Amino acid sequence: QSRDQIRYTSGKKVEGGKIQHIIFSKELAEKGIDNILDVFIRDSENPLLANIIVVDGSPLEMLNMSREYKDKPRLGVYLANLIRDARRHTATPESRIYNFTILQYSETIDPVASYMRFDEIGVNIEGSALFNRNKMVGNINLIETSLLHALMGERIQFGYYIDAHSIQDESGSGKRGVTIFLHRVKRKVKTYVNGTSPEINISLDFKGIVNETDLNYRLDQSKDKKTLEDKISILIKQDCIKLLKYLQEIGSDPIGFGEIIRAKHNEYFKSVSWKSIYPDVKFDIDVKLNFEFYGATN
Repeated sequence: QSRDQIRYTSGKKVEGGKIQHIIFSKELAEKGIDNILDVFIRDSENPLLANIIVVDGSPLEMLNMSREYKDKPRLGVYLANLIRDARRHTATPESRIYNFTILQYSETIDPVASYMRFDEIGVNIEGSALFNRNKMVGNINLIETSLLHALMGERIQFGYYIDAHSIQDESGSGKRGVTIFLHRVKRKVKTYVNGTSPEINISLDFKGIVNETDLNYRLDQSKDKKTLEDKISILIKQDCIKLLKYLQEIGSDPIGFGEIIRAKHNEYFKSVSWKSIYPDVKFDIDVKLNFEFYGATN
C-alpha cells in the first residue's frame, strides 16, 4: 500500500524490494493455493523465481519472531541461505513459482515445496511439502527428500547413516554404525501395462563414499566391501519402498510416473484416470551401491 501511494507522487518507478519467497501456512496449503498464486502471477512485476515455502505454523508469527533472531540475518536473506544450502545437499526441492504453477495443473506430475518449522531459536528446513495438484497432502523429512530426488533421477548429494542394529549379524551399542555419502545415482524405469494396474520397475545405481565406520568390515577386502554394499543396498531399497507407498497413500505423484505412463503407453493412459489407479500401481525396485572411496583403514 505504501509503495503504491508513493508511486502516485513520484515521477519515477518505485519498488519496495525484491520478493524472494511466498510463504504459506500448512493449514492454508492443505486448502489449496492455486487462487493465491494465480493473483500473484497476473502482475508482471512479480518475479516468477520466488521460492514456494510451506511453514508449520503461522507465517506472520514466524516473521514477528524472526526479529528476535539476533545472530541471524534478515528473514528474507536467512531463508534464501537456508534453501540454497539445503538444495545443494538435495534436502529440499527446487520449487519456484514458475514450475509450481505449471505442475499444479498437470494431471501427470504433482508439485513439491520446501517445508519448514520455526521456534525462538531459528528456522529449520524439515524436508518437502507434498501436493496433490494444488493442495498439500503430506510431507517428508530430509533423507526422504533426498531419496525422492534419486527416484526422480535427479542429482543427489546427501549423507546416509546406518546403525549397527539395522545390519544383519551386527550387534552392540546403538552408537555403532556407518555413515556414507551418496553423491551420484543412475536411474532406469521400465513400465508394463498388461493388466488392469500398471507395473513399474525402478533400478537405482548409487555411487557413494564411506565417511566413517566402526563396524567389523575390512573395506580393503573386496568380499567385506561387497557384503556391506549389499546390506546397505537392501536398507536403501526398504526406505524407497516405504516412500513410494506413502506417496500412493496420500495421492501425490511428484516423481511423474503418470507422465512416464502417458508417454510410453498413451492409449492405455487415455483409457484410465491416472489419479484413480495410481494407488494400485505395483512397484519393484532394484538398488545397487558401489563405494568409490573409503579412506584409510586400520
